[in-house]
Amino acid sequence: MCAALHIILLGAAAGVGASAPPHSISSTAFLVSAKLFQSPRTTTSAHFIRTLTQRSMSASVSAVSGEGGESAKSAKLFPPSRCVVDESGGKWRLCAAAAVLSSASSPLRLLLGERITQPGSWQCPQGGVDDVDPASDIANRRTRSETVMEAAGRELYEEMGLVVGQHVEPVPELCGTGDYGEGGVMPVRYPTAGTGSWLEKNGYAGQELRWAVFRCIDDDLMEDPSNVCDLGGKGEGPEFIDVKWEDLDKSIEGVWEKKRGPYKALGKFLREKGYS
Repeated sequence: MCAALHIILLGAAAGVGASAPPHSISSTAFLVSAKLFQSPRTTTSAHFIRTLTQRSMSASVSAVSGEGGESAKSAKLFPPSRCVVDESGGKWRLCAAAAVLSSASSPLRLLLGERITQPGSWQCPQGGVDDVDPASDIANRRTRSETVMEAAGRELYEEMGLVVGQHVEPVPELCGTGDYGEGGVMPVRYPTAGTGSWLEKNGYAGQELRWAVFRCIDDDLMEDPSNVCDLGGKGEGPEFIDVKWEDLDKSIEGVWEKKRGPYKALGKFLREKGYS
């Protein structure tokens, strides 16, 4: 944990984007997800459908190819992202990543996607954590920001089509508590200066990545994720072109170099907890 002054702000660039809809349009799976996350964003299936259709109605982001796990963005409307400011005034976008571990009966592996903008580069689903959104038409959305766990579950749905409670479930002892998953994997910042990314163009020093850890509970997903995952983007631009299970150490080696720090922190944490 960086010894920095953390100040939670509205996405100061009036719309540095996060990602899109929550977990699934299956009402059964949706209710399970709502129970797990206890989010006012997900109280009824009707509210969920409104969230899917109205989420992109707040702040504007004009961007180019995104480093840090998100594909190219172009003049699309997104809610503002939560961010932190360090002691020197640097602004870091708060980013939630979903680490999906193989089922308990299998050797430890991590579910990865191959980035559509960088073939050969594999990573976990991730994206910004939505902040309070005064411009939203949804009352709850105007007054409550996402937690890291909620954002990670939403990203998992958007980028791989996986539903919390149906395909995966959180691992409580690995996720920490509170909005930021305190007591879980150590958060790590990675800079994006010099990449020409939309983060840099919107005044961000980089991202502070925090993990939510899930366990696979679906036999078909365990057998062949390409037959289960939906990489179409769920209303957003797709992030991945392929998915696979990968050994933890190989996962760390294969991730984008600037982002390797958060993955090393994940590996260290899992080994300390006896997951190896």
